[in-house]
Amino acid sequence: MKKICNILFFVIILSAFVFIQPVLSQGAAKATNGVKIFQEKGFGYSIQYPADWIYNKQAAHILLFSRKEGIDKYVPIIGIQNLLSTKVKEGKYQNISAVIEDFQNQLKITKHAKVFPAELAGQQFLAEYNYDGKNSKQWLIVLPRASGDIFYVFIYSAPIEQYDKYLSVTKAMLDSWIIEK
Repeated sequence: MKKICNILFFVIILSAFVFIQPVLSQGAAKATNGVKIFQEKGFGYSIQYPADWIYNKQAAHILLFSRKEGIDKYVPIIGIQNLLSTKVKEGKYQNISAVIEDFQNQLKITKHAKVFPAELAGQQFLAEYNYDGKNSKQWLIVLPRASGDIFYVFIYSAPIEQYDKYLSVTKAMLDSWIIEK
């Protein structure tokens, strides 16, 4: 299971630096006022994202949102991943702290990783790391479903020089995120 989590972590990181071929389910995305809404049964949430962005399903219950290719040299990534708690068969995580610890440990295997406590409410952290010669910054937030069976992981990752440029988009997406009960 740890190997799968490591692979998923690096899929999210690597996707920030390579062309993302859109495999879209745009039937689930409705455009209004410059934003689209992602909402698909089984994911357990809905979220708004900019109309000029795309999303890509990387694996079961992993979504990556990004700007369309060609706008910037590197593509900023906002990812959402559903992780099972130990309340469910084959669940790995007992609580939010276990999710945070696992992601922080995964970051530590990259070059020059630094993890900072976030000055924001909730279970989250900021990190800076060097992957494949590129200095990047990541903001990770973990929220539990009310029933406690799933942890939702929201990740924003971008090269350090682009991080602030897309932070307002990230915050708007986070503010629009509605998790089902």
